[in-house]
Amino acid sequence: MFSKAIDAENYVMNRHGKGVGLARFREILEEYGNPQDAVPAIHVAGTNGKGSTCNYLKDIYRALGYRTGLFTSPHLDEHRDRIRIDDVWIPEVRYLEYVNALYERIEQEGLSMFECVTLIGFLYFRDEKVDLAVIETGLGGLLDMTNALNHPLISVITTIGYDHMNVLGDTLAEIAAQKAGIIKENGKVMIGDLVPEAVPVIRETAALKQAQFLQMKEFTDLPGSALMLDGMVYTLASNAQYQKKNAVLALSAAEALGVDIHDPRVVDAVGGSLWKGRFETVCRNPYIIMDGAHNEEGMTALVQSVHSLPRPVTCVFTALRDKQGPLMAAMLGENVDRLIVTEIPFYRADSGEHLCPEEGTVIPDYRDAIDLAVRECGDGSVLICGSLYFVSFAREHLKERGLLKPENK
Repeated sequence: MFSKAIDAENYVMNRHGKGVGLARFREILEEYGNPQDAVPAIHVAGTNGKGSTCNYLKDIYRALGYRTGLFTSPHLDEHRDRIRIDDVWIPEVRYLEYVNALYERIEQEGLSMFECVTLIGFLYFRDEKVDLAVIETGLGGLLDMTNALNHPLISVITTIGYDHMNVLGDTLAEIAAQKAGIIKENGKVMIGDLVPEAVPVIRETAALKQAQFLQMKEFTDLPGSALMLDGMVYTLASNAQYQKKNAVLALSAAEALGVDIHDPRVVDAVGGSLWKGRFETVCRNPYIIMDGAHNEEGMTALVQSVHSLPRPVTCVFTALRDKQGPLMAAMLGENVDRLIVTEIPFYRADSGEHLCPEEGTVIPDYRDAIDLAVRECGDGSVLICGSLYFVSFAREHLKERGLLKPENK
């Protein structure tokens, strides 16, 4: 048994095995009283934009007085930040209690890290009797542990792009079919701005399950961070252009569930909503931005916003070896003034030499890479991007440097 929450967190984080799979995971949940179905839930899948869309939904419902649970992955500050109620991480003492209570079962079943944290999240939201839980998938949809949800109020699919092809399939249609696995019988599904190949797959799956098929509302793109929806202007807190679609998708899903999205509380909530690690300004002197773009689609969206940053832009980048790292590095090299490629101490990390294009510079230690970029950026910007795991490591380093305030937990 564990006496400190940090030991419990490390125990869970280091469970890299395959786990038991969704079918067995459902049986385990049933033995605990099906906590995943104890509170109303919104289920969100997609290649990119899941976390941001979940965050907009959480902020919309919080503004309306709902006590709202939020389950996301991966973590950015500490493992506990994956599980929140009203933006407060699950407390250390509660996390410790759950891990100790579940320890024998975890060992007996061989639960993976994600299975452990998903089980804890479901139990915590049930025990705390939240009014609503917003649940982000970890990988895919059909076989994801969060798909143990049997009766979500609505299933939301943000985007479809090439990612995790070794698990989800080689074509956009195959990947879409995996994401469509979260659609439930007689339920509702709301889609975002999907590639043409994906829409028929989602529509057909919805028809087979007699689920209502819905598409996000059309909006007008306005200069800067503003957009117009139904004649009303929403001004977002983020300057990332890709966040406009995520915000509109969240508003569309909420409206489909009966929310008056023109309510001033909702407009203010969307305007104040910020999701860490997505074109996030973490320091203004020097000017440092972080973004977790970790696939081609995400990087395409990121480089559209890079040109709004003060020049010159120095980028520090790395990726995991199962991603399209060299392609993303090349995209960055064409859009920033200086590219530094680095590495992180993570078992899935790619090497700087493999990732780095001809115009880039390899600095293997991510701390040295970040320090150099900060030291030499002048009046320009430092963009730290790539793997969300890298963003997490970078956040900790910047805290140690006094360039990022510790999280208010």
